[in-house]
This record gives sequence, C-alpha cells and structure tokens, in this order.
Amino acid sequence: MRYLADGLIKATRHTKHHFRDEWAEQLITRYRRLPGKPIIHLDDLGHDVIPTLSPDVRPLLIPFWKKLVAEHGYNWSMAQFRCARDIAVGANKVTRWGKLWSWRKFSALTGFSVSSLEPFVVALRVASSGTSRIITHPKLPFNLATPGGAKMIGYRGDAAYQTSAFINTKPILHEDYKQAITEVVGENPFTVSLRADGCDRTNVGVFVTMIASLAGLDNTQRQKKARNPFPSWFFVAGDEVVINGLQALRKAEGSGDERSIRICQAIGFDTLDLGDLSPSWPSKGSVWKLPKTTLYEVLRNPPPILSSASLLLNRYGIVSHIMPERYSTTQTGCSIYWTLSTYRGDNLQKFQSTITTPQFSELNHTPI
Repeated sequence: MRYLADGLIKATRHTKHHFRDEWAEQLITRYRRLPGKPIIHLDDLGHDVIPTLSPDVRPLLIPFWKKLVAEHGYNWSMAQFRCARDIAVGANKVTRWGKLWSWRKFSALTGFSVSSLEPFVVALRVASSGTSRIITHPKLPFNLATPGGAKMIGYRGDAAYQTSAFINTKPILHEDYKQAITEVVGENPFTVSLRADGCDRTNVGVFVTMIASLAGLDNTQRQKKARNPFPSWFFVAGDEVVINGLQALRKAEGSGDERSIRICQAIGFDTLDLGDLSPSWPSKGSVWKLPKTTLYEVLRNPPPILSSASLLLNRYGIVSHIMPERYSTTQTGCSIYWTLSTYRGDNLQKFQSTITTPQFSELNHTPI
C-alpha cells in the first residue's frame, strides 16, 4: 500500500487535487486497528451463532465425547453438552444444533477443534430468535477474497450498516448483490421492501453484517461516520478480487460521461464551523466557500473508501483525483460530499477497459 501511495503522490504532486501523504497514514492507522481477514472460519463467528450438523459428524465426535465422560461423568456431560451427546451415542431423537459458545466449552474441555465441524455444517443461524434467517448449505470457510466477496465489500456504501440491506434504484444491482452473497455465504433468504422513492431495499439478514465485520468493516454506525475503506487484504489480493470490488463501488456510487468517471461518497462530522454560512437541508453549498480553517479540516479527512480505491486504481496505472465538492447540514451534523474522478485520455481509457463492465456501463448516477 505504501508503494502505491508514494507513486500516486508523485503522479499528482503538481495538481490541485493531489493525493496527500496524511491520507495514506490514515489508512495505515485504520488497518492496524481493524486489519480484518478474508477467510472466515466457523470458530471466528459469534458465540450465539447456531450451526446445525449432519449426522456424518458422529465418528469425529465419539472419541472426544468418550474423553469428556471419562473425566466428568455421563450425567454432567449430557447436561452440559446435549447436542454432542445425542450425536455421539446415535440417539433416536437427535439434537444436531447448539450455540457456538457450547462448542467452544466442549473444545476447552476436550481439545476438540471447533473449525473441524465445518464440513458437517448443513445450516447456520445467527441466534435462536424466530426471526433469525437460516443459512442453508453454508460455504465454510467463507472466502471473501473472491469476486463475490469483493462485490459484497464494494456494494457496502449502499447497504444499511447494521443489517447489510441494499438500497438502490437499479434492480440489476440488487440481483448482483444477492448473487455475490449466495456465492460466498450459501443459500441465504432474501426479502424485498418496496419504497415510495423508488430506492427499493433488499433485506439480507444480519449474518452478512457479521461476516463483513470480521472482514474488517466497522458496522456499528453509518458509513459516513464509520469511514470504512476497502479492507487491508485487498492490497495483497489478486486482480480478479480487486477489480470486482472496484466495479461494485463504481456501479453503486458512480457516474460518468465521455470526459470523466466519478465515484461519490459522503463523510460525516458531528459539527463544523460554517462561519456566516447557514444552508438548510436539502440544499448543498460549495466547500470552497467554507472558512479556511474548516476547509483545512475537511481536506484532511477524505472518505477512506475513496482514498483506498484511488490507491487500488493506481495498481493498474490509473491516476485518479479525490476532491471535496459540496456540504450539507442537518440537526444531527454536517456531511461533506467527496468525489473520486478519473479523467483525461489515458487514465479514462484504462479505467473503462479495466474496471467498467459492459453490462453495467449504462448505470450512471446523477452527479452531485
């Protein structure tokens, strides 16, 4: 990443909207705090996740069950680990599901590896509540360093942060998002909520949010406050992964014409000194009219998804420029609207030949 940053800083040093060293340092700090991982094993998931097991797991469990009974007695072992007991003894009424926290306790007492259950997991759910979605035929371990996983990350800008629900006006993007989740996670139930504004909502369930968090995203708050970049492992991933991630970001957040391609993203501040300016929502003002000290603060904090995307584009010799354009205010804070732009002959041509896919080339959003 540092190599790409140094190259982009050099390539843009004489332009108004040059890539700044402090932007690279911000990404490095973020990656140290939330490095994330592209391969998610069963034992990485939360305590309340409930795997349902195939009866074929019985030969694997029997020696560990016998060890537990020998050390702690049959009655205590059955009371503590009913699922393991039912499978190990081949009970008529077999309970083949239990929370991961129970399997972790079983592991601590017997030396059993929780992740060794992966080939035998036939279903997963996040919690025991009736509304929890059941993932069937889960593709453990979940590999996000794939085209589908990269798309899941790239589409996150248009996804609700807590539920990963996808909100967009284009049906083809909803289908692409669902296909990406299915490729990575397994058979995940989807529902669609139709909205009056035309930005329909594809509901995918919070299991996807859990996977995205383990991959390195902060899903505790909205994207413009969480300031998620592409995860650090994108910088060592293969071209197919990187390009699919950038394609998804461009499809969801991009616009363009024959002169340039633009990807937009907002970043939030709780407060900003606007001086004498007093815009009212939904109007947007030019950031270049902000007080100098405020503009300085704005320029120090681009959306990390755009700064990381700009570096990844430079991997393919595509020079892009990140710039703030407009701002808006509400009672809850201020938003700064940034744009990543690629323009001029060679860079635009490289972007179109490397990143833009023909089936999505007509999906242009109206620029801010």
